[in-house]
Amino acid sequence: MALKKVPPFIPLRIRSDSKLITEGFTTHLKSWENRGWINVANATKLQEIAARLRARSAPTWFKWVKGHSDDIGNDGADVLAKAGALNQEQPELPMPTELGGFLKKGMSLVKLTQKLAYQGVKAWKKTPKRKKTEIMVGRIQATIRDEWGTNVNAKKLWKSIRHPDMRRTLRDFWWKATHDALRIGLYWKNIPGYEHRELCSHCNVTESLEHIMLECDAPGQKTIWEAVKYITRKKEIEPWTMSLGTLLATPAMNSWSKSNKGSKWDTRLIKIVVTESAHLIWKIRCERVIERSGEPESYHTIQEIRNRWEDAINKRLRLDQDLAHPRIKRGRIEPKIVHATWKGVLKDEAALPDEWFTIKGVLVGKPRHWLRQDAG
Repeated sequence: MALKKVPPFIPLRIRSDSKLITEGFTTHLKSWENRGWINVANATKLQEIAARLRARSAPTWFKWVKGHSDDIGNDGADVLAKAGALNQEQPELPMPTELGGFLKKGMSLVKLTQKLAYQGVKAWKKTPKRKKTEIMVGRIQATIRDEWGTNVNAKKLWKSIRHPDMRRTLRDFWWKATHDALRIGLYWKNIPGYEHRELCSHCNVTESLEHIMLECDAPGQKTIWEAVKYITRKKEIEPWTMSLGTLLATPAMNSWSKSNKGSKWDTRLIKIVVTESAHLIWKIRCERVIERSGEPESYHTIQEIRNRWEDAINKRLRLDQDLAHPRIKRGRIEPKIVHATWKGVLKDEAALPDEWFTIKGVLVGKPRHWLRQDAG
């Protein structure tokens, strides 16, 4: 606003509580231009400000002031900014064409890297929105809003999939599931010679991820979710009702408990167990359908499924133990986090030493009804 109102031949002093402004145009402007403004927040507005500054013949000074510090000018600017934000009737005007000559075009070849070039291609070549992805993301967001009473934007949802607690294999599966891009169900409907794959070979209904994870009567999902319930009971957590939206929202959740009971480390454990369990259900389904041709006599036995689940969770426990070792530099987890995460679910936990994370052979306990059945 000041750049528009003050004539270009009059010296101008700008006081702002935004370091993006005060430091951006005094320190970072050259860097922004060298990278072609790629991944610079609010790049369009900042480019216009840069052009207007260069169009001035008189000098301009910037000074940072602390926000909400009873500075009359700064407080007045906040009032005007709020009023402008509430005024939805004024459309945002493009930068005047005569200012374009004051901006550098493209990016610096000296500063160009392969990563920056790829980011530029992504920024300049807009990817069309995928309808299936929008529907699935909307479904997950609706579940988070209805079940947890909070809103999670799509960016945070995608970012949660890349969290360090998600193994790389799980990230790939979750990414495809959130895009609704797994090759199941209706994917096969119009492919000649493969139409039969549209149906679940066991239930004879159209196969979907929801059916595989929560509804299919073939051995697998029921046994595995029973084991997950055992973990939530051990942690004294009353879990949310499981649905496809709840399942896919797991990496982004803040609490798995309806009453918000339990620490953030309890939530970390539930995230780990739920994501590992869901991926195991998917693997067992693929083995049954592809490797074992969907023949009932070749199905996984209940004992085999239980063993697979124990092995998956114990491998994840060992990964936490390895990442807590002092020799790990990048991606290391503090031992206290490992202790807090797995506390209450380990086998013979009372007999373990304080530094059990350094000992091989530490295991997650079995569900009690499994032990009774094994003994019988």
